Amino acid sequence: MTDYKETKEMTIESFQDFTEEGFTTSQALAAALEDCAVFMKKSETNFAGATIALSLIGLDNGLFPDYLEYLLKKVEKLSLSGDIKKDMDKVNTMLTAGDFSVEEDPKYLERVKLIFDE
Repeated sequence: MTDYKETKEMTIESFQDFTEEGFTTSQALAAALEDCAVFMKKSETNFAGATIALSLIGLDNGLFPDYLEYLLKKVEKLSLSGDIKKDMDKVNTMLTAGDFSVEEDPKYLERVKLIFDE
């Protein structure tokens, strides 16, 4: 299993754990992001994997938080190939379809910027 697939799987498991604990989709996305934050900062692959996985989960549930949009812009600057590129293409297709609501939370977006901006 590749680092990307492991990161993606770990992120999905984190999200599922939070939903099983009774979190809403929105809450579980944010909690999973924070759960994976330290791991995400260790490599571009980890960062891309977790961001893309959370984006796919959100979009599959008709939700796209503004902080994921912010993080995806960082992913788009990376050299993507293989499974990462395929999943990013899927995210872009889903974004183009527009079958989701955008959730804006300026305070949480600032928190995400503090965590992921260097």
